[in-house]
Amino acid sequence: MKTKASQPAKSIPSPQLAEFEFLYGRLQEFKEAGAGDDFQADGLRLRLDYLFDEMDEDDRVIVREKTGPLMEPEDDYEYDDSQFAAGDDDVDADDEFVDESDVEIDEEEVEEVEKVEEVKVEEVKAKAPREVQKPREEKDKAKKEPVKAKKEEVAKDEVKAAIAEVADVEAEEVVETVAVAKVADEVEPTLPQPLPKREGSKKVVPAKDEAPASAPAPAPAAAAAPAPASAAAAATYTPLPKPAEVFDRSVTFATLGLHPDLLKGINAMGFEYPTDIQAKLIPPALRGIDLIGQARTGTGKTAAFGMPIIHQADAHTPMQALILVPTRELAAQVAGELEDIGKFTPIRASCIIGGESMRDQAKSISKGGHMMVGTPGRVMDMQQRGEIHFHNIRFIVLDEVDRMLDIGFREDIRKILKSVQTDHQTIFVSATISDEIERLARSFMKPNAEKILTISGSLTVSLVDQKYVSVEPWDKRAMLLHILRKEKPESTVVFCRTKATVDKLSKYLADHGIDARPIHGDMPQNKRVKVMDSMRQKKLDVLIASDLAARGLDIDHITHVVNYDLPEDPEVYVHRIGRTARAGRRGFAWSFVTRDEGQRLTEIEMLCSTMIERLEYPEFKPGPVPEDIRMGQPRPRITERATNAVELMAAKAAQRTVPSAVDGLTEDQIKAMFPDGNIPKTLPKSTLGSRFKRKR
Repeated sequence: MKTKASQPAKSIPSPQLAEFEFLYGRLQEFKEAGAGDDFQADGLRLRLDYLFDEMDEDDRVIVREKTGPLMEPEDDYEYDDSQFAAGDDDVDADDEFVDESDVEIDEEEVEEVEKVEEVKVEEVKAKAPREVQKPREEKDKAKKEPVKAKKEEVAKDEVKAAIAEVADVEAEEVVETVAVAKVADEVEPTLPQPLPKREGSKKVVPAKDEAPASAPAPAPAAAAAPAPASAAAAATYTPLPKPAEVFDRSVTFATLGLHPDLLKGINAMGFEYPTDIQAKLIPPALRGIDLIGQARTGTGKTAAFGMPIIHQADAHTPMQALILVPTRELAAQVAGELEDIGKFTPIRASCIIGGESMRDQAKSISKGGHMMVGTPGRVMDMQQRGEIHFHNIRFIVLDEVDRMLDIGFREDIRKILKSVQTDHQTIFVSATISDEIERLARSFMKPNAEKILTISGSLTVSLVDQKYVSVEPWDKRAMLLHILRKEKPESTVVFCRTKATVDKLSKYLADHGIDARPIHGDMPQNKRVKVMDSMRQKKLDVLIASDLAARGLDIDHITHVVNYDLPEDPEVYVHRIGRTARAGRRGFAWSFVTRDEGQRLTEIEMLCSTMIERLEYPEFKPGPVPEDIRMGQPRPRITERATNAVELMAAKAAQRTVPSAVDGLTEDQIKAMFPDGNIPKTLPKSTLGSRFKRKR
């Protein structure tokens, strides 16, 4: 019989219980998928039996409450591990069990049993990472010491010391519960991967050489090898799994108290665990508290405020939630994501943006319209026309609040929020919120508003490999073309500072055989929609964009972001590179930096709390220096435009000048004709000063 040393009450689950709960969940997934009789499922059951035998009685009580009759005790005695290891699976009820202290131990039989057990343990260890094998080896060694003490017939005091040592080892393992619990997650060949969700889901389906997105990050090694910058190397590089900083695996969406129909939509989208911002923002949002949420880009802020709204919304009340965003593309994306989340609920979302039919948007609201997602301009227009009203508003959300409360939108936001007279809950979210924006945001909220902050250290996601390329302004286009041809990225977004640069650069790349298309605010809405659809459907390789696309756009397969022009505002840099490394994938962000932009790069590094390394391309040959730069003269583009405009006006004035009235006259004749000295330069108006036009 095995003797367990008494242990104090545990405030955290034991390693055996933690691993048991995880493997039992995997077994339930197998049963739901119809694979309950699979070979791997049998392996899971054997492991569950082993873990159950290793638990103390308190843990077994917890297991029986969760699993029901699966782990109910069949008899009043404990299993004899040697019988199970020797392969005697069929034990008769009439077999006599005696105390091991009354039996003389046969060392050869014990060694044979231990060899069989070691073979089984080694098979499991061979499939686990090396860094997690050492704790198990120490644990196994500690468990064998009481057996060796009996075999050698040591003194009683030595046996007590060995038992005490076993208790110390187990106590240390309780403290390291998290590390031990990761073992089962990391045994990839043994455990089944989650089944792929429906097309268009947020879940990342791993490739053959890609780590599963749902697996936790392994224990950090001494030094992580840098990821290759080239696409050829990236093809063989194994992406890191989703980091612990993104997901909170201590809770599930069900434990957050969400409605079952809402949980169906969440599961259909492929969400397994809430992100950190979701786990922290959803509970107070369900209590109706005004909130300011700040989290990194790509961490699920839309779902964080959307789930509580759908959970609390009344199916019979239209227009009860107003969600304002800065761009049309982001509004369409947010409305689509809310529709997917609430797919199995009666709550519907309507998109209210400019450039599209107002009549169709009004019909959408009349068919449900519980949540209105739109841009401030169109929302104000439809409210003034009487197409929508704010009488039923219960929730107001400002997505990308730092942009929404900027100078451009501030007055529109004030007017909209003042028009809402009902008692409502206010939620503001963004990746960057300065102290000034926070003070302004709180002026629209209740005094007890809380701030949920999940950013510590760097503002940027750790899976983004950030580099800068030193380049001269006149070599930018050639450098970008060289990089795209050399690296061959899967999907790239190139950000430019001006709309004119977007158009010129996209034409240049298209002329050189690169599949590139532009997007900016001056394009018609239908063209912008077509470009974004092509990008989402992986029909477009390179998107040349203004900062219109820097906010909130969620396209999982974007691998590279290029800052063709560094932004004036360092916070815009954070939002730009947030278009990659989404949903736990790895991404690359490259920035072109000219010789006079060093200070701007330093400001970005200080804001992001990170060091951006230099990326060099020795094989790139810079172009010739322009003549005006070589002569030491600045390139006066604006001055040239102004000079040309003045010359053009002077030429037009010269064309209107009619000196023929005084041609051939002497000075005396001119003075007699114009005694005041004011000689007219042009003909008088055809109306001679009259406000009535005459026919000619």
